[in-house]
Amino acid sequence: MEHSTGRLFGREAEMAELARLAATAERGSGQTAFIVGEAGMGKTAVLRLVARTAESKQRRTGSGRLCS
Repeated sequence: MEHSTGRLFGREAEMAELARLAATAERGSGQTAFIVGEAGMGKTAVLRLVARTAESKQRRTGSGRLCS
């Protein structure tokens, strides 16, 4: 669940790992992260926060969706 301040509850470890990947990418080594989980687990909220953070730093992100 996303908090109104743009932080996610209970996702500190995941956000730290994504921040680490972003920092590596900013140093020139492209990175890929897969966000997977059951419906309602907050995947979209995580992706939105990552995208907003990247955009605030003038960085680009991409996302895709697989439906089965």
